Amino acid sequence: MLKKKAIELNISEQVEFHKNVTYRDLVGLLGGAVAGIHSMTDEHFGISVVEYMAAGAIPIAHNSAGPKMDIVLDEDGQQTGFLACTVEE
Repeated sequence: MLKKKAIELNISEQVEFHKNVTYRDLVGLLGGAVAGIHSMTDEHFGISVVEYMAAGAIPIAHNSAGPKMDIVLDEDGQQTGFLACTVEE
């Protein structure tokens, strides 16, 4: 459904989908990422958000639970990522 949506939005040339990748490939993909999106509501932790940050990618996470309370926090007065609940945010 996501691939169809990318075609519908005319962004399929700018989007890549990867599934069931090896750990080595995952590290490579994260190392080349600019940002990572984590949209699950009320996830108690959010390890993928931590993985984005460890790889140097900007986390964009749902403004709830673990990402909000424990992960995407200001560090020494600097923003470490973005939190949102709506598309507009």
